[in-house]
Amino acid sequence: MLKRLLAAVALVWSIAPASQVQASTLPARLIADFSGWAVAQHIADASMVVYDGDKVVARFGKGHRTSETRVPVGSLSKAITGACVTRLVESGKLSYTAKLRTLLATYLKSHPPRDKRVYDLTVAQLLTHASGLTYDPSQGNAFGNFDPTKENLPAQLAIALSKPLGQTPGASFNYNNMNYAALSLIIETVTHQPYEAVCKRLVLRPVGIKTARLMPKLKIMSGYGSWEMSATDYGRFTAYFRPASRLLRTHLKDWPKIETSNGIVYSIGALAYEEAPWQIFWHFGQIDLSLADSEVHTGAVFINWSNRYRVVATYRASPSDSALAELFNTLDGDVR
Repeated sequence: MLKRLLAAVALVWSIAPASQVQASTLPARLIADFSGWAVAQHIADASMVVYDGDKVVARFGKGHRTSETRVPVGSLSKAITGACVTRLVESGKLSYTAKLRTLLATYLKSHPPRDKRVYDLTVAQLLTHASGLTYDPSQGNAFGNFDPTKENLPAQLAIALSKPLGQTPGASFNYNNMNYAALSLIIETVTHQPYEAVCKRLVLRPVGIKTARLMPKLKIMSGYGSWEMSATDYGRFTAYFRPASRLLRTHLKDWPKIETSNGIVYSIGALAYEEAPWQIFWHFGQIDLSLADSEVHTGAVFINWSNRYRVVATYRASPSDSALAELFNTLDGDVR
């Protein structure tokens, strides 16, 4: 899904000039365009928050959601994991070049990988989905083989490692949740604490996020898709991708990254695009699961533009790739 969505976003960027909107009317325009998109997509429950710097300048709620409603954010969880890893690197407890043979020695001894190249995979390759892992047991019918109340993330990662790597490590981008499953285990190994507790301490609490949590029934998705929080809280978190915040000592130029298509790169759990004078970060998240007692169909998106505006939107639906690309390019066009 992400690969097709990237192509659609890049195509519209290449053929459509950005509109110009006065700053004073921009927050209202962003809310109006998202609201209109939600109506067109027949979405009953949605929320949105707009930040200008560190100040909330607009909010939107529809149906059973407000900007303060805690909801699953799906793959937006990866950015939290990425920021958590970056904090550990900046503190000297981890490095981007460290290899799994050292970081997960005990785990790999009890779960030996099918492909010996796994031992030499680095933190940087996992962060950028350049590990060569192509099999993903968290997607499609394979996920149905897991009972979230009984199975765990290490077991799920072991299934992925039981298959040969499908690509040469470091050669190309291939989006795979298991890269961030491995990063979750690395965080726990180097800190000797649970992933959730570490990321709350290092990343969420410093920006005032108090009620975020991993989804109780889906902790198997841990650092790649299990966080739930309000749009307002996730907006607080996205300040990590705002250089002026100085929440991280390093910036995009210092982080591992790999080109996905047309100048778009994937870095520490988020996509990025630089076009002077803009630096844009974003990611989409989507969860579509049938559990024993419920159906979960929900999504979210965040976009950061340079040092000023950023938005977070959530929706209870499963929009098509083209619908999500339309949403992204509409909001991006508003700001640029």
